[in-house]
Amino acid sequence: WGLYFSTISYSSGGGEKRTSTLPDGTEVALNAQSTISHKRFFWHDNKTVKLYGEGFFKVIKGEGFQVQTPSGIVIVLGSKFNITTRDTVYELY
Repeated sequence: WGLYFSTISYSSGGGEKRTSTLPDGTEVALNAQSTISHKRFFWHDNKTVKLYGEGFFKVIKGEGFQVQTPSGIVIVLGSKFNITTRDTVYELY
């Protein structure tokens, strides 16, 4: 059962940026020292990612998409936005 609950993670190191495409086509550009993760299976039933650091999201329009951070949760149907969550700073723009 452990395989069904496993996650996929994408990270960028210090001074790096990384762009990743999620299973639904959503693009995420991670800034330096940032990580996102999501469930490996059943993505289309639960479009949720966890973010640590900073990411710019280009969400494919459709059903709900959720970004969870240590400081809050963002729920959208399709949009472009940036989230920064470092230490005690939480910014959405």
